[in-house]
Amino acid sequence: DGTIAPPPEVAGVGIQGEAHTLSMVNKKVAEVPSTVLCPASVGIMRALFRSNQITSLQDTFTRFLPNLTELDLGHNRLGCLPHTIGTLAHLVRLMVNNNNLKALPASLGSLRALTLLNVE
Repeated sequence: DGTIAPPPEVAGVGIQGEAHTLSMVNKKVAEVPSTVLCPASVGIMRALFRSNQITSLQDTFTRFLPNLTELDLGHNRLGCLPHTIGTLAHLVRLMVNNNNLKALPASLGSLRALTLLNVE
């Protein structure tokens, strides 16, 4: 059916269908689980971390998710984004609305494919 079972440490997380979507919406997590940031995650194109309690992203986040076209981090507690966010060359949609961001990294200017940036 296209769904890959997540590791037991990340119960309730699924990688689904042809779009290679990782969905952790409203899981009440404070960080992206390290079990998600692994070589097996390279094929993920959509990562949805909306409505959690995430306060920061590891620099390795982009290394293990290099093919993202959509990243939804809206409604979290992020104070900043890692400078490595600018390495996501395929990123088209970035949602970071409703966080605690004071500034955005200059590396966002490197995201040539980006057509939607939601920072409200």
